[in-house]
Amino acid sequence: MHALPSYFLSHGGGPWPFMMDQVGHLYGQLDASLRDIPRQLGVTPKAVLVITAHWEGRDFTVSSSARPPMIYDYGGFPPHTYEVQYKAPGAPELAAQVKQLLDAGGFSRRNSIRSAASTTAPSAPCIRCIRMRTCPSCSCRSSTASIR
Repeated sequence: MHALPSYFLSHGGGPWPFMMDQVGHLYGQLDASLRDIPRQLGVTPKAVLVITAHWEGRDFTVSSSARPPMIYDYGGFPPHTYEVQYKAPGAPELAAQVKQLLDAGGFSRRNSIRSAASTTAPSAPCIRCIRMRTCPSCSCRSSTASIR
């Protein structure tokens, strides 16, 4: 199995990819770097795991939906930003592997059919990475209890 690199990605502010006319100059460098990731990888990943602190909770929460819903977790933006759809499929098989690893490590976790990766903020980087738009993904919400 060929391991791909891990990336730490800032998602920027709110639904910026859908407001480029208004904020493009602020996010130009971020946009360019996100669009370059497929070139850096050289292949389309089988699936993407998004580990997010966007929503923190007591337990790690692993999304397991085959079709994660969109959650609009922001306010005060133009109406069209509340119609954005990120239709990449979920990755239940990857979610199962993540759950096994968390269990083996002794971390408490929950399952979720709702996905933190389907919120507009964490999904913005995947949306900007052209080949990632249809790549299956699952998310793992970080745990405040794991910080000691």
